[in-house]
Amino acid sequence: MNEFRTDSYEINTYDVDLRGRLFPTRLMLLMQNTAWKHAEDLGIGYSHLIKKNLIWVLSRVRVEIDEYPLWNDILTIKTFPIGCDNLMCYRDFLFFKNELQIGKGTSAWFVINIDERRPQRVKSYYDNNIKPLPSIFKERIGKLNLKFETEPAFRTKVDFKSIDVNGHANNAKYLDWITDYYDSEFLTNNTLQEFEINYISEAVLNDEIEIQIKKEKDDHNYFLIKNRITNKEICRAKTLWRKDVK
Repeated sequence: MNEFRTDSYEINTYDVDLRGRLFPTRLMLLMQNTAWKHAEDLGIGYSHLIKKNLIWVLSRVRVEIDEYPLWNDILTIKTFPIGCDNLMCYRDFLFFKNELQIGKGTSAWFVINIDERRPQRVKSYYDNNIKPLPSIFKERIGKLNLKFETEPAFRTKVDFKSIDVNGHANNAKYLDWITDYYDSEFLTNNTLQEFEINYISEAVLNDEIEIQIKKEKDDHNYFLIKNRITNKEICRAKTLWRKDVK
């Protein structure tokens, strides 16, 4: 049984922005792909759980990136489980560009019943023979606490191309909505250095959502995404941007 999985991806033209750098949302999708494959390797992947009417759902993710791969670079993603508690399983990531480490990430996942959409206890599906590795972070990823008021930034609607095989907006789409807040001048001259996202509830097809923001003096921006009709909280996020050096 492989304790970790490593996948390498060539960065193509459709993966990069106008500067030729990998989109953060593409990084999210590639992380998800490698985690998905590793779960299959471990016997707890989609093909195994769907037989029990269960699916994996991402609950929290944090990424720290020093340098984004460029067009034609080789991005290597290494991932491994770091343990579980009663409801969540935790997984870390390492990112390499042409064999040089450029970042790291950590995440928390749980499994839900497709019909009831309720989290399942880990012991009901997890293989105890899977041995976790030590985390590369000091502590497991926790909840983002927003102890201040956010201001409405913009509204959008969950469209068809945002929905994945689990019937809800894909986790990477939330990062798209967050970065859509920034104008082209900002995005051209700044790099997303860190981001952290908590997924609170599901966004589904045709939901009307509102993105709210709070800017802090420490250069962190905090986001709250809500269902505009029900006012239900869907997502919390935190970003840190680095100004590019010309």
